[in-house]
Amino acid sequence: MNRQLRIFGFVLMAGCLAAQQVPEPPVPIWPQDGKIPPELQDRYVFITSGRDALMILLPETPGGDIKGPKKVVRYPLYNQLDPGVAFAIRELQPSERSLTYSSMSGPSYGVPPLRFPSMVQLEAEGDYLYQYTISNGRAAKDAIGNWSLVVAADTVAVPTHHTGEDVHASWLSGWIATPGRAGGPWQQAEVPGAPNGELVSWFLSAASTTGVRVAPGESLGGFQIKSDRKPGFTTAYFKVAPADDRSPLDPEEIPREVAAQARFLTNIRLDRKTGLTLGPMFTLDAPRAEIVANFRAGIGRWIEKHQLDPQSSFVKEVQQALQTEPATGQDGVIQSQPTNQRETEIMQALRISLGFQFASAETP
Repeated sequence: MNRQLRIFGFVLMAGCLAAQQVPEPPVPIWPQDGKIPPELQDRYVFITSGRDALMILLPETPGGDIKGPKKVVRYPLYNQLDPGVAFAIRELQPSERSLTYSSMSGPSYGVPPLRFPSMVQLEAEGDYLYQYTISNGRAAKDAIGNWSLVVAADTVAVPTHHTGEDVHASWLSGWIATPGRAGGPWQQAEVPGAPNGELVSWFLSAASTTGVRVAPGESLGGFQIKSDRKPGFTTAYFKVAPADDRSPLDPEEIPREVAAQARFLTNIRLDRKTGLTLGPMFTLDAPRAEIVANFRAGIGRWIEKHQLDPQSSFVKEVQQALQTEPATGQDGVIQSQPTNQRETEIMQALRISLGFQFASAETP
């Protein structure tokens, strides 16, 4: 493998794993007419206006001079996903709280030097079972084959990848975390201001070409986490499966100048989409003010994303209760009833994390 290939391979792989926010890429937008203006004649890497592909200029003849005649290669980013995630939680019985399982320590890809994932024995004792169903909207063009949750650092969080359903047989789970660290490398893209964390992930193996993906318009459940942390709002990341992330480039054609202009991919993540959900975030003795701030931010973000109706009686009452915390509404009870999935998720999480009470048909 030549040095140019190693450089470019590192750039693209690191771009898949980097954990930064997503600023504007420092490369020009590809002209709609495909004609490069004179002031951009020394630029070889462009991005489409939809940020779904790189347009790369390469020597027309492999191994030729980059200053000579060139051809255009479209490098798809496979990020045309429309992800969603539904959440449910229940408290575990004492007999359910311990778990030991074997798992790969991470996805079977990485930046050089390449390390193959190892099987590890994980043990945990948790109070809560988190259950997730992921979906991919009809507007998507790519299928989801990899998704992750940011969890608080130093968390006991053990994922499982199926509940006995055969369709999950090809999904692996992994805990990409370092217990004992004060923080983590993964930023809360959906919860600004929240501390960095580690990842709990589910993914199709790099060799899986037939495993069940979440195609546009479809959903897939059975993803679970057993954890000792109370729920709070957190970021989910979604990607295509490693086997679907195919490069159209011939490695022997990558000049050094092109690799240098693509180096921004080591810091700017373009190959995934984010979503907002609830996950293991808070210790049992976490300060109430910290939890309240998280719920205020998360509910506000769901409203911004049009996943909650700000005029809903339930949403208004919960927001008011969070603003006037420690009061939790009239007589300490939220009187309005949740009317949809998102409101039900908020109710479940607030019961556990802040002890909120909610009126029901059985409430006197």
